Amino acid sequence: MNLKEKAMLSIDNESFLIKYRLQVLRMGLIALGVALVFILDYRCPFLYALDIPCLGCGMSRAWKALLMGDFMGAFYYHRAFWTVPILCAYIWRSGRLFKNKVLNGIILLVVLLLFIENYTHNLL
Repeated sequence: MNLKEKAMLSIDNESFLIKYRLQVLRMGLIALGVALVFILDYRCPFLYALDIPCLGCGMSRAWKALLMGDFMGAFYYHRAFWTVPILCAYIWRSGRLFKNKVLNGIILLVVLLLFIENYTHNLL
């Protein structure tokens, strides 16, 4: 690779970071939060303080199980764990998965209903 190609590659990387700096920052904060959850063995503050689970209770354990290759265990801990990549894409694209606002709303409503279903299942 010659010097000119290296300079162009450097400019492309810088323009990418400038153009997508908010998305990169959002995803970086999410990655930092996830890393802290795994490193610190995070406990849900709702469960700790109020003795009732929140909508996301079990999500960390579900992803830990999935990363260990235990799909059924992940589903057992939180049945909506697989929606996290959809929510990350939603955040990355600044609240727009598709151009159609109605379709975006339907997808987010379905994700919310899955979280509520998991929550009510955990309470019973």
